[in-house]
Amino acid sequence: MYRAIVEIGEYKVGEEVPTEKAEYWLKVYKIPQVEKVDEEVKESEPEEETKKEVDFYNELIAIKGIGHQTAEDIIEVFSREKLINAIKNKEKLPFRNDIEKKLREKYG
Repeated sequence: MYRAIVEIGEYKVGEEVPTEKAEYWLKVYKIPQVEKVDEEVKESEPEEETKKEVDFYNELIAIKGIGHQTAEDIIEVFSREKLINAIKNKEKLPFRNDIEKKLREKYG
């Protein structure tokens, strides 16, 4: 059994997700949108770190010109806090110039 750890499709956080959809989403998304649970759906919150990562991912893909793959690439290198610190310290970001510019505009 799987449950949503972020709002995805018609499923809200904590709701049970059909196995077929959940396993597909686990293959498609680098950052998990669902998690496997025991037969009984637990009412606990998703891990804070995963939730922060998903929120950051959603923030990134909301930026015009940053797609799913680019957002995943950014998350592999930076957490939200580390990205903001790197921008504040005027560090060179390891992304294409247009992506760097968009990130500096958003988080600078």
